Amino acid sequence: MNERANPRSRAPAESGLWRPAVLFAGALLGYACSSEPGNDRVAEARSPVQRKRLMLAITDRAISELMIASTAEIESVRSGFERQLQLLPTPVLLNVVHDELENYDVERQAKFRADALAIGEKAAEMLRRLLMVYEQRLWTVATSAGHKEKASDFEYLTGYMELDEKVLANRGQLLRSANVDGVLEQSIFRSYDRVELNRLVREPIADVGFFCFYSSTPESLKRLPHFPVGHPSGLSALDEMIVYAFVLQRAETSGAIPVRFIQARRIRAERAGIVVTESPWILDPSTTAPAGELPAQPGFSADTYHATAPGVVAVDPDGSETSQVRNHVLIVEHRTGLARGESQEMLGVLAWQVKLGVDAKNRVRVIEKVATRWVPEDTVLKGLLSPAQPGADSPSGVEPAEAGSGS
Repeated sequence: MNERANPRSRAPAESGLWRPAVLFAGALLGYACSSEPGNDRVAEARSPVQRKRLMLAITDRAISELMIASTAEIESVRSGFERQLQLLPTPVLLNVVHDELENYDVERQAKFRADALAIGEKAAEMLRRLLMVYEQRLWTVATSAGHKEKASDFEYLTGYMELDEKVLANRGQLLRSANVDGVLEQSIFRSYDRVELNRLVREPIADVGFFCFYSSTPESLKRLPHFPVGHPSGLSALDEMIVYAFVLQRAETSGAIPVRFIQARRIRAERAGIVVTESPWILDPSTTAPAGELPAQPGFSADTYHATAPGVVAVDPDGSETSQVRNHVLIVEHRTGLARGESQEMLGVLAWQVKLGVDAKNRVRVIEKVATRWVPEDTVLKGLLSPAQPGADSPSGVEPAEAGSGS
């Protein structure tokens, strides 16, 4: 089909306005048919008051069709705008005042802000364009109706006060529906959104520095769809999780000692305080690096700090480790150790856990704050990393104390 046969193909950018244009033309045609020559005798039999009432009724119908079409297009633009804002990857911010740590995830923060503002500007421009198009059509419908009845009131654009008032009232409704300023404000507000991580532990390690642990408050998956680390596939948008990161603050005398964070994990299911099921200790499978190693934060380099990328604590209630756990409490336990270079020597180990509640509808909620405990002599990571002791020690009885101990 060529362009002459299909006029819509000549302007693909206007394809979204094509259907309202048909409705608009149909409305005008409906009004014109009421005054066709064949209906002259009927029209002559009507009084001026009757003709005016008929004209206003037909114009009302035409304007209603335009408003229905405009509302649908405005809602489409606004829903697309909100969906794009929601899908932006929310950056992570360490809640500290420090020149170097403030640069944590700074590249993503800058990109996130620019993207959020750009989405808002694009949506606002589309809404302004729709408002301009539909306002012009409202005036065209009303003015055509007024001219057909030979309106002559000079004070009004359409020649009738009633028609002007109809257009202005519907124009106000369009402006409220589009709410261009609200769209811009929403994008600005979203551009400042951050997942804040608060420091829970700051444990000194002799001749090395300070072992620091940062954790967020409970966050829903709908705000964190982008995290590549630790994302179970079975979570819904409203399920909750905890975001965390580890930082080594190097001592001035330690120099650039190569270090890495290694993490083990197990999950226990409880009901009424009784352990129902318990998985064995394993090197954390949610990490992207091998052997449970937590990946370093990309783009973050500091002489006095070594930081891991943000991770999440979350479980799939239908997963192999946690099957049949509705109406249970899941305790996700971790042992995170700071290892020297590529060796298995642990400079320090932190035990920490998160309690998650799974309700009857399989929804996951964080039910307690993160609990921590510093472990002077750890055997879990040592047993998992040592080939000579593949089944070593899975000391399950030691539960972390309340958050902040040893910090």
